[in-house]
Amino acid sequence: MTKQRAFFSLAITGFILSFLFTNCSDPSQQAQTDQNSETAGPDTSGNPEVGSEFSGIIKGSLDSISASGKVWGYALDPKNKDKSIRVYFYVDGPVGTGTLIGNALANIQSLGANAGHYYSFTIPAAYANAKAHKLYAYAHAASPSFSLTPAYLSFTAFTPKAEMIYNQGLNSLVTGTCNRCHSWNFKDLFYGPLMSPSPFQGGSPTNNLFYKKMMGHAGGTFCIKPTDFPCSDIQTWWSAEFN
Repeated sequence: MTKQRAFFSLAITGFILSFLFTNCSDPSQQAQTDQNSETAGPDTSGNPEVGSEFSGIIKGSLDSISASGKVWGYALDPKNKDKSIRVYFYVDGPVGTGTLIGNALANIQSLGANAGHYYSFTIPAAYANAKAHKLYAYAHAASPSFSLTPAYLSFTAFTPKAEMIYNQGLNSLVTGTCNRCHSWNFKDLFYGPLMSPSPFQGGSPTNNLFYKKMMGHAGGTFCIKPTDFPCSDIQTWWSAEFN
């Protein structure tokens, strides 16, 4: 009986220690990663693109543009819902004055009433340059008659440019320590904690979620002073990306 009690006591102790050292999740401080970042491509409807049977009617919207330049919305021909429609994107002006930057087939399943007719498009890096732009979208053909609503969306998107600085020290910390609780990589951190808030919303080398986490959160305290690693490196990385 004594051996059984001793074994039971050791088992309970081991469980408690395991819980204390692995329970580092904190839902209130999870990274706000790019809503459109995906490791695999989205499921598509498989419907063919609408052709000569196009009814001349379009229904759709230009819904959102993320900080990484991911565009999301939907478009369809309401009289040919078993077909997909192509969306054309212009930047800094409507068709006729703006620049055509690409197109996407609106055939993503996702959820909601327009499943099978959503589209996703990535703004080219030349326009994800931390400057203000406007995006216009047209369904089926680049014509004012087929403009999605609203007529345009204003956006400021960013492209990382200082991954070398991140790799000098922060990468080892993230992969060796932070990822025991998180699933971060360079882009997750750039578009999530480092840009929370964004530079246009008060973000700074010391006012970003990544820096604040390192100064103390449920997973631990890694900096006592701003000059301590990794806080010093986070400030350097932020400045290289946004100054």
